[in-house]
Amino acid sequence: MGLRFGKSVGFFDEARYQYRCLPTDIDFNLYFTNGCHSSFMDIARIAMMIRNGVWGKFRAQGMLPVLGSLAIKFRRGISICAVL
Repeated sequence: MGLRFGKSVGFFDEARYQYRCLPTDIDFNLYFTNGCHSSFMDIARIAMMIRNGVWGKFRAQGMLPVLGSLAIKFRRGISICAVL
């Protein structure tokens, strides 16, 4: 299953994922919505767990990862068609 997300990575290695801001991801101010930030971080977090093998160990124990809290500091707005 790890091959679908790319090559294996170590637990402390850096993994990068690219996404383009689509028209469905923007708000009335034409910027990337706040809810999408945490959603894409969840997707990247799960993909990295699959790539480094932790996901299979969690699922074998019947566990799922849960994020307790999240604090984001926005540096700049992300406009439509920008690459994240």
